[in-house]
Amino acid sequence: MNILTIAGCGPGSDTFVLPKARQAIEKAGYVFADKRYVHLVKHERMEIFGKVMDTVARIGAKLEECDVTVIVSGDPLFYSLTKTIRKALPDVEMKIIPGIGSLQYLAACCNKTTENAAFFSAHGRTLDAGELTRDVKNYDGVYLLCDKNNHPGYIARLLVSGGLGDALMYVGSRLSYEDEAIIHGTADELCNRSFDALCVVAVFYGGAAARIDGTSGNDADAGTPGAACALGCATDTGALLNDRDFIRDKVPMTREEVRWAILGKLRLQDGDVMWDIGAGTGSVTMECARMLTLLGAASNQNAQSDSVPQKSMQTESVSSTLIPTGQVYAVERNAAAVGLIEKNKERFNLNNVHIIQGDALECVKSLPKPDCVFIGGSGRELKELLGYIRGLGSHIRVITACVTMETIAEALTFYDDIWANVDMIQINIGRGKALGSYHVMDGSHPVTLFYGETL
Repeated sequence: MNILTIAGCGPGSDTFVLPKARQAIEKAGYVFADKRYVHLVKHERMEIFGKVMDTVARIGAKLEECDVTVIVSGDPLFYSLTKTIRKALPDVEMKIIPGIGSLQYLAACCNKTTENAAFFSAHGRTLDAGELTRDVKNYDGVYLLCDKNNHPGYIARLLVSGGLGDALMYVGSRLSYEDEAIIHGTADELCNRSFDALCVVAVFYGGAAARIDGTSGNDADAGTPGAACALGCATDTGALLNDRDFIRDKVPMTREEVRWAILGKLRLQDGDVMWDIGAGTGSVTMECARMLTLLGAASNQNAQSDSVPQKSMQTESVSSTLIPTGQVYAVERNAAAVGLIEKNKERFNLNNVHIIQGDALECVKSLPKPDCVFIGGSGRELKELLGYIRGLGSHIRVITACVTMETIAEALTFYDDIWANVDMIQINIGRGKALGSYHVMDGSHPVTLFYGETL
């Protein structure tokens, strides 16, 4: 009996066609090919795909005469003609040669691994906003094959309608060709843009949404992105992190604008020991650890430039000297939160983060003396914690974040004249939100920060 071979020929460019697929084309008695791959087929007996079932019937007829090779786009095992052929020709002996799919190609361009990602085809399907937003929240990336109706702009609008306007999208078109383009931005930024008919989309939210090109602002830029930096995102440039850069769950997290204010008021210096008490997801921990890493790198580079001729220094980048001297100790008693801190530590590749699980007042007694402390959660031990820290010596910079009136009142009692440079600020964040044809500012609970230095 003659053999049917189905060969995947990758995203489009002949540079991504496996040698095994080329051999299958050469040895075939007859070849059927997607019209995008005609240029790859140097065969006297070749036929371009027509209507799906007509093509399948023709394949069956040709198999009566000789071995047949069918050339399909991408990977023949993912939303391809393979399933239809197998169902229509169940008794045919079949060999499959895998290929690089366009979604796999896009993931590689995004420098993303896909163990916890989800892959879908939107071809001829109805996308449900609720299911899409659920999947985007639950997976470390959702990858979609688009069609003329379920195009990237429409997908972006579904995300916005589901409350995920800040989800990060990468849109790839003409992948692997010379005119390849990859555009990235939030769903809010991309919902009204037009795109090439042949597109694929990747969507990231929360911790999965670290930008691959080292930026962290709202910049829907076109072009093929560069490699991610050594510490996950934006480290080499010193850019601060967005909330979407972190792996998150239901554990409370300090909002990005509050976090940035905390980082500014802590005034981290190279070699500092920092405590993050009630660390939650570890967002403040990661920001501080990254900053201390950069400070250490700058200090190392300055020291080397003083002792090494300038010419030899020109070949060495800052990332090659990312050896932090400053250390961050994240104290958290909630097991789920500790798990998230571990994941975020791994995500940003930070070796200067130390995670301690347990009651804060007991845990801090075994830690090295801090230069600065952030208290994001203390249970009912705030008075005791501040008292203990104050007893460690002078010039320790301490910030306490308060949301409830009770915690504010308690902090106000203890940040007294025994502390130096006491300051109190309240941050109230409102985000623009579409409400029909209007826009309103959607507010969150204000956060009060108490700052003081031990005497």
